[in-house]
Amino acid sequence: MKIDRSTAIVTGAARGLGHGIVRGLLRRGARRVYALDRDLADIEPIETGLASRCVWVTCDVTSQEDIDRVAARFGDADLLVSNAGMSACQGLLAGASIDAAAPEIEVNYLGALRVFRAFVPMLRQHRPSAMLVVVSSLARAAIPDLGSYCVSKAALLKAVEILRAELAPSGVHVLAALPGAVDTAMIRNLSIPKMTVDEAVAIMLDALEAGDAEVLVGDEAVQAERAYRHDPAGVPAPRDRPSRARRVD
Repeated sequence: MKIDRSTAIVTGAARGLGHGIVRGLLRRGARRVYALDRDLADIEPIETGLASRCVWVTCDVTSQEDIDRVAARFGDADLLVSNAGMSACQGLLAGASIDAAAPEIEVNYLGALRVFRAFVPMLRQHRPSAMLVVVSSLARAAIPDLGSYCVSKAALLKAVEILRAELAPSGVHVLAALPGAVDTAMIRNLSIPKMTVDEAVAIMLDALEAGDAEVLVGDEAVQAERAYRHDPAGVPAPRDRPSRARRVD
């Protein structure tokens, strides 16, 4: 699918990787980008000449009411980018109760599933059409300190694989992007190599236009994939980790 003249919906768009995706789509000629985020109080600026094609919309992916409202309002999209996500920075057994794992499942998996269910009927009406789902290279990793995050992203990746097969007869292209470490607020305090947001976005959008089914974003993601396939139990954990839960939508 060509991005030029497309109309896109992007979740988790106000900051970080989502904001970079919005900018990347506009720079590649998207006709309109509906940029969704639960908090529009502190939006990063869009450069002059692009901002007029971006429509900011308040939407929390954990709210079915919000999603239904947006789906009813913007029915002309032929590209869906599901990016909203969060990390609680915790192991599977670290929380005081099992409820501690709920926020990551609610945002990273169920939030994305709500978005898929609301907007896929729209994509089926437009050909060509496509979905870009930002997952994580940790969807295939086993990092004890980020256990519940890994689980939520693994569930999302499996959902994308199933959705790709389900939508194939409809001609909807589905791309899963598995970024490694990207320099955003979520992991800025980690002392590990990171790629820039613009570098990550370029890889993802190139893969989208090339019609790829999956893309590993960055050297760190490629190395993690190789390590996991060689020894699923031996993927090393980062030496540092974020100190508090972060939402990236």
